[in-house]
Amino acid sequence: MQRQSRRFASVITLALLAALAAMPAPRAIADDDQDESVVGTWIGAARFDTPPGTPPLVEAELASIHRAGILTGTSGIDHSSQNPFVPPGLVVELSDYFGSWAPIGDFDQIAVTFKRLVFAGPGTPSAIYHQLFPGENVGTASIQAVVTLQHTKSGDVLKGPFTFQLTTLDGQPVPAEMGGTGSGTVSLSRVAIEPLATP
Repeated sequence: MQRQSRRFASVITLALLAALAAMPAPRAIADDDQDESVVGTWIGAARFDTPPGTPPLVEAELASIHRAGILTGTSGIDHSSQNPFVPPGLVVELSDYFGSWAPIGDFDQIAVTFKRLVFAGPGTPSAIYHQLFPGENVGTASIQAVVTLQHTKSGDVLKGPFTFQLTTLDGQPVPAEMGGTGSGTVSLSRVAIEPLATP
């Protein structure tokens, strides 16, 4: 009797595992096929929304989306403390970024939140950050985005809107008129395996 119970339990367990294996996985989180998943490394650009008549602000992005909802990356705006074309709040040095992602709504869409440390540079306005010396940690930056995975003839693309908010170390938001908050759009292409370069 005990042997039959064990056999019955084993059959039920195998049937449940087979049913779970047959269920389709969302493309945003599939583990078996990178081309159907957001997991991987992506390169592209972020375009900030700027007032009419001001120069466009576009910067390079290099992001890695890992399994288990982890995001890491770096960007071309990280060292902008002497850039005369960015708003005062962005005249800072930024760390690489670290954050989280999760699928939302449509299986091809994910929400992203990541953080950066903000450091004072030679041109960082002390009226905003109250820094004492260049290189001092003077705040944080929080970035949120919702991006959609698109399959194109030239490869996979991630596109969508983002917003950001800079805060000082005491948690005070840097005002929008000083460039401490804003929005834009990001467009990234998957970094694919390439052949060896010919010397």
